[in-house]
Amino acid sequence: MKITQHMKRQIRAAARANGVTPDKRVKVKEYTPTGQRMQKSVTYVWEPGSLVSIQTTAAAWNTSSSTGIVIGDYGAGYFDVLTGDGKIVQIPGKRLRKAD
Repeated sequence: MKITQHMKRQIRAAARANGVTPDKRVKVKEYTPTGQRMQKSVTYVWEPGSLVSIQTTAAAWNTSSSTGIVIGDYGAGYFDVLTGDGKIVQIPGKRLRKAD
């Protein structure tokens, strides 16, 4: 079903009546409480000692060791991981997955 301009006006009017305003800084408007913008950040938490697999997408990454053990938090969303090769690398949390 296509959302017409009339329907969009009704949605905006109902949202304003409930005390929310459209966020105009993004292409797809999201209705947030007045004066606030929705946070779009994800925090990754890996416990030290957990076995993880490293998701490699860039050609520069060494794909021979795809699993490792989390040593600790490196800061700003990165984690120290001891790979199967015996190297300690800093990997962003979004590149780690639970391994069995």
